[in-house]
Amino acid sequence: MWKAHILTTVLVTLACGHLACSPLPSSSEVAEAQPPEIRSFQLIDEEVTVTIAQQMKLKCSTLFAGNGKEKENCERASSRLAQFLDFNYIKRSDGQGAFVFMSRRLKELLNDRAAVDFLAKLQLASEDALYLNKHFNLWEFAKENSAGREDVATERLAVLIQDGADTAAQVKYLLIAQHPQALQLAQALNTLEEALKQGKASAYPSDIKLNRIALYHYYVPRYIAQKLRASGTNADMAARLPFLFNSSYELHQIQKTENPGLPLNHRPVALTSSDDPKMRKLIDKWNVYDTLYSDLLDHLGAPLIPFNPKNQQNNLEDLYLGYAGGLQGAFGNSHANSMRLAFEEFVFKFSENPAQFIKSNNPK
Repeated sequence: MWKAHILTTVLVTLACGHLACSPLPSSSEVAEAQPPEIRSFQLIDEEVTVTIAQQMKLKCSTLFAGNGKEKENCERASSRLAQFLDFNYIKRSDGQGAFVFMSRRLKELLNDRAAVDFLAKLQLASEDALYLNKHFNLWEFAKENSAGREDVATERLAVLIQDGADTAAQVKYLLIAQHPQALQLAQALNTLEEALKQGKASAYPSDIKLNRIALYHYYVPRYIAQKLRASGTNADMAARLPFLFNSSYELHQIQKTENPGLPLNHRPVALTSSDDPKMRKLIDKWNVYDTLYSDLLDHLGAPLIPFNPKNQQNNLEDLYLGYAGGLQGAFGNSHANSMRLAFEEFVFKFSENPAQFIKSNNPK
């Protein structure tokens, strides 16, 4: 809309050189037509990245307290994981804000014609599944449309489709950033999710017998594992760290269900009666930004302790997807499949001792 307004103003200006016309819009009217300013906050991005690395390193200290070399390897991989997650927070001058992970790669892929064509083909495949009953497997589709390359297929599914249509953090981020491909991505994501919900498409490699639609629990750990592997991290640690990151989030959800009164790991700055108005305003503003940080600390700070798996089906499936994704990203499908436990055995062993399970990484 604002572009059309500016174009009209330019045309009127040109026309006024030859014809009598009404006065041009005032400066305030032109200012209203300008797009809102978009700001990025390097300090927030860096703080979140450092926090992720620090919280994972604390988990490394717990897992490898008696093994200095493994602890060092784990901590090094933690720093790499945080960098690969590449968090970015933006805010517009109209007050809208959003964040996304893997931000640089998201924008790079959406500027890549092959990746944009991939989205268009995914949209068509999802429509064919919905309206023509042409069932498809998302993983096989991604491989076939990525020249058979599993690394490229994994990256596209992890980065482009990193969050579900209901929350779609990446779509909100792109809309606020006014990215030209935002609507195409939103449409492809919505259509795919509807096909998955109706059972007309399947989400994962055929050996993973789960119908859970939370794709990021599988594809993001798989992507981070393959990135860690490519950066020189050994396969065991490359599989372990994304699984640990995903598990921390799910364990927090489980622990809050078991104990709704569980205290927060991080509390907002409290106001006191002695604070002057300027200080109160500053604290209020900080706590708005701090909400994201607090939530991150609460999830990543979850202890690796046993739990009752009863009535935790969704969380257990999300845990298993992170486990499978980490293994397959680090070892490749065939080797990972020979290592991986079946879902029921995974649930039993993981819930019994999460720390030992993650430490052993291959409990068969």
